[in-house]
Amino acid sequence: MKKTVMTILAVIVVIGLLTAYEGKWDRKARPDQMQGRPAESKRMHYNENDSVGRLYDELELTSEQQDKWDDLRIKHRKTMIDLRADLEKLNIDRRQSMQEHNYDKVKKIITQIGEQRQKMAMKRIDHHEAIWDLLTPEQRVKADELRKEQPRLRNHNKPRKR
Repeated sequence: MKKTVMTILAVIVVIGLLTAYEGKWDRKARPDQMQGRPAESKRMHYNENDSVGRLYDELELTSEQQDKWDDLRIKHRKTMIDLRADLEKLNIDRRQSMQEHNYDKVKKIITQIGEQRQKMAMKRIDHHEAIWDLLTPEQRVKADELRKEQPRLRNHNKPRKR
């Protein structure tokens, strides 16, 4: 039981690490400049210093895997933008209801905020799973190795401001 939980946790962390590389699109590669290129190079191009491009190289992703990964990332980012906007609207409604002293409405909105955050968390997990499913067993092993080598990007050890 404990081993299974640890394995699942490790997989989620690796997937999180793999999708944490947001990177910047190469602004020089405009669609009008891609017209003479082969079809396989018409996908979005990354800067050479971009972490996603380096990750693609490290994992030795095929062109097809890269295209699918790009499509998944774009779809996920659009979905998350919409979900964050809905969450912000709920927070605005909550603040307004608090100012109006409508506490029953505030309680309902807080429940909706919790549901919205849960929906966002589930979408992130679904995205991580979709990315993980793109990888071959060899690439998954390499992804695990990269995760272990990667310094912690989060601010877990920094003291909180009060």
